[in-house]
Amino acid sequence: MDTHQPRTIEQLINARPALLTRIVKLDSALQANHQDLAEILRCRLCDDLIDYCSRGHFQIFESHSERTISATLAALSATTDALIRFSETFGEAGVAVSAELRASLARLADVLDTRFDIEDQYLAGTRSNITSAVATTDVQSSVHSTP
Repeated sequence: MDTHQPRTIEQLINARPALLTRIVKLDSALQANHQDLAEILRCRLCDDLIDYCSRGHFQIFESHSERTISATLAALSATTDALIRFSETFGEAGVAVSAELRASLARLADVLDTRFDIEDQYLAGTRSNITSAVATTDVQSSVHSTP
């Protein structure tokens, strides 16, 4: 794990509430029939979804060995596909806002919840592996430094 990764993980985790807040705000704007605001929020949400997926994939998950990460990437793949489909469907400016968008927002929140769970499980395992490696190194160095 490189030295920048804990900060990157923190940024990834801190981005989650903003994504969920965007979904809620967009849904509220749609309910209130504020079309201009809904368009702005929809475009921002789609951009943020792509940024979130990219940050996780390229800055965290891709930095680990293929063997260690393959199961996690397989599990994340379905959520990534769903997030990209949402962004491709609703991310372009001028796309008509419809009842389909409101229904898709609820599904999007569920997909994000699943993705967050998968990421958390992987990150918890990574942290425990790092802690174990550090503890093993500490034990080995104390054993070797004993006169």
